[in-house]
Amino acid sequence: MPSIREHDGMERHQVQFTPEQSRRLRERARQRRTSTAAVVREAADAMLRDLAAELSAEERWRRSRAAVSRFRSGTPDRASEDHDRHLEDIYRT
Repeated sequence: MPSIREHDGMERHQVQFTPEQSRRLRERARQRRTSTAAVVREAADAMLRDLAAELSAEERWRRSRAAVSRFRSGTPDRASEDHDRHLEDIYRT
């Protein structure tokens, strides 16, 4: 006979919450008419999605460099060009 773990495809983990976290999780579960475990799983899924969407430092650097000097103010002053040069110096450090 398969164990509960094998049957439902879930792994058991013991997690401790502060009293406030526990109260808020129970309240959220009650509002949604689901279990506290389901609320915790949904929160974990959301956090993991957010992590997957984060850009690496290299990608942020590449995008920043690609934006330098791409936009012009249309005025005869060099404010935008000086700004980009200063910004590039800051990003280098």
